[in-house]
Amino acid sequence: MPRDYIAVICPPGDESDPRHLDLIGNIGAHTGLPARMSSKHVTVFASSDLPIQSLGSTSGSCILGTLFKRDSGNRGTWSLSPVEQNAILSGAGRALVAEYWGRYVAILIDENRGAVRILRDPSGSLACLSLKIGNVSLVTSNIGLLVGSGVWTPEIDWEAVGIHLSRPQLRTQRTCLQDVIEVPAGFGLRLDCEQSRLEEWWTPWIYAARSEQLDDEVTAIRLVREAILDSVATSAAEFDHIILGLSGGLDSSIVASALAHSGAKFSCATLYTRQSVGDERTYARAMAKSVGTTLYECLEAAERVDITACAAPHLPRPVARSFAQSGDQEFRRLAKETGADAFFGGGGGDNVFCYSHSASPVADRLLMNGLIGGLRTAKDVALLTQSSFWTAISMGVKRAYCRTPEYRWPIDASFLKDRDTVWRHDEIPHPWLEAPRDALPGKALHIAWILGFQNHLEGFGRERILPKISPLMSQPVLEQCLRVPSWMWCFGGRNRAIARAAFSDDLPDIILNRRTKGSPDGFAIELFERNREQIRDLLCGGLLAEHQVIDPAAVEEATPPDQGMTNMRWNRLLMLADVEAWARSWSNRAQA
Repeated sequence: MPRDYIAVICPPGDESDPRHLDLIGNIGAHTGLPARMSSKHVTVFASSDLPIQSLGSTSGSCILGTLFKRDSGNRGTWSLSPVEQNAILSGAGRALVAEYWGRYVAILIDENRGAVRILRDPSGSLACLSLKIGNVSLVTSNIGLLVGSGVWTPEIDWEAVGIHLSRPQLRTQRTCLQDVIEVPAGFGLRLDCEQSRLEEWWTPWIYAARSEQLDDEVTAIRLVREAILDSVATSAAEFDHIILGLSGGLDSSIVASALAHSGAKFSCATLYTRQSVGDERTYARAMAKSVGTTLYECLEAAERVDITACAAPHLPRPVARSFAQSGDQEFRRLAKETGADAFFGGGGGDNVFCYSHSASPVADRLLMNGLIGGLRTAKDVALLTQSSFWTAISMGVKRAYCRTPEYRWPIDASFLKDRDTVWRHDEIPHPWLEAPRDALPGKALHIAWILGFQNHLEGFGRERILPKISPLMSQPVLEQCLRVPSWMWCFGGRNRAIARAAFSDDLPDIILNRRTKGSPDGFAIELFERNREQIRDLLCGGLLAEHQVIDPAAVEEATPPDQGMTNMRWNRLLMLADVEAWARSWSNRAQA
């Protein structure tokens, strides 16, 4: 079962709101979640396997989820001592990001100031959504539970859906459901009698600052390796048997190596397609043999995918992708057969390890080390991107001296009805994208790249039966990798160079020296062609068209019968179909 929770919160001074007790009664009667903790300000309903640690004796302050102490060698959660609890409470939770890490949401009651703080850990691994009913705030991992309990009727925010489609990789506090906000990873939500507001609690810019950049490659390699080994071992200690999604690429292979070092019991599963570009079993077999574990090989099958179904209808934004349904079914089957109690993966590795084909590393090196350093990095970037040295250095110079350091998030307005609405939203949509004046452009890209993976942390059917963990996105790994200069990640013209070097003694040569990447594109194209007419009908006669989000004429033009796709529009159309399926699932709930 998923580790779900609902917290019913009345800030100090609002306890008399009559809706408070009604909400508690409805949620307790209809969600199936037991009441795990109760005080005059907070009542927490949660799955029985979600760890909850109380802070203080009476206030209702608590931590939901797993919490680990840094540099202690501790494996798994434990009971905080009264001294540790007081340190967290007295510092408004600052001690959490400084001395701990994990997958948690903290609820801190400050009766003296009449406020409640909801703090979400920087990895964003435990969902945190907020909805206000009167003066009562509901904070939950699963907004769908509130519909089932009858306390809230959902309404889709169609403007937000259009914005989401224009920037599908960008995650902000605004969701695609009216009145529902998300507490972003590393942020806090302050609730008091009069208002609620977001507060930045942890920022990647502390570690991406010029003063924090490591100047020694050997140190960078050591610190990245230590952070990964410790984070994977600590995360794995909570479980008895893990299934690791092993693609055969570098990132999941590093996680496999770290799991083997930890002594955890795990099996590996690799998904392969009928198309050769999506068949990486040779690499996965080599890695599984290297760590001495079982490898299950699972064929991606288009016939197992229902293009009209949303794999994650409980989410407040449409991030689930239909092509994941086939693999999800296989992972769930394997979990049942093996008795596994968690799914691990290498997701986020490209992002955390700064895998980019940009000239930004050249710009950073010029700004930090001058012309000689910039010329050296230009040679690496030219080799990595298979471009000329002069192209790399000229683009690096322009990026360093002719633009501000901010990363400009790309916008995709294809198939959208009102492109002007999309383009009018030119404000900085996430505080992490607001670079300090002396920021390095390569680190701005690195941070944006990390932010861009957060929509891929969820949206899989398998996460509704067992925890799905991406240990490379854990806070200690994020912090150490942000301290590695962007140019070190492409040393020698090799992508993710520091990560490769950190595990050079653990990975088979076939993986360590690999310069290509597999792709599921062939499977996605097969899925599109199999469902072409259904996708066209779904979109042209669906809710997105009805609410003027997409242009059905453009969809009709792009999906002529009996013609192959000549560009990447199939990927965009599959995404639109996924969003349509999500919208219909929420619309059906609202009507029910």
